[in-house]
Amino acid sequence: MTGATPESYEDFEKLVYNEDGARTEKQCQPYLLDISETLCHETGEIVRAKREETSRFGFADLVVSSRIETTDGLYRTTAYVWEVKAPQCFLYEPDDHSVRLRPTIDLVKAENQLLHYAWEFNESRSMKDFYGLGLYGKFVPAGVLIGRRDRLVKPRREFPLEEDPGALFEATQNIRDHYLYGPARIHIRTWDWALGVYRKKMARSGSIVTGDTLDRSKLEPGA
Repeated sequence: MTGATPESYEDFEKLVYNEDGARTEKQCQPYLLDISETLCHETGEIVRAKREETSRFGFADLVVSSRIETTDGLYRTTAYVWEVKAPQCFLYEPDDHSVRLRPTIDLVKAENQLLHYAWEFNESRSMKDFYGLGLYGKFVPAGVLIGRRDRLVKPRREFPLEEDPGALFEATQNIRDHYLYGPARIHIRTWDWALGVYRKKMARSGSIVTGDTLDRSKLEPGA
């Protein structure tokens, strides 16, 4: 990717709304490198962003490290781990009940992968060095990117919903934000959100990305 442009946005949008039966998370992932700064909890200087980072638990879809100034002359670098599922996935489904929802298997799997990857990376000195974390930086499970606004709730024929799916989604998300995601600072985002962020960047010059990695610290192609 070479920055957010009208042409790249159009290609990205087609992948997000693809309905030919294929899941397009792998094709969508490269576009996230162009909006890597928005995947960080705090706005700072991007040190490194990399797709498909290797761990013994599998491949983390995206890791972005960012450096911020904490005190005059002192900086802290944090690496944010994201797990990505297809735009075609649903987030929630009826939980054997007409007014209660549960996460789909895709969301549960993403959450589990996210926690395992962040945990293992924090145990690795070489990974901390690679992402420029120094002695005090850490990896954090930042979020899951999954589904679209038209796929918030998956219908189940055996448990028809008695209330508006949108209202049930809002209630479910607020409950999980309060007890789970909020305390852990984990964000659940849809691909519509990613498209919106990408759209805002189209008018500005994007970062240069080579292969699957963006690296402003050493400018190593494909590092």
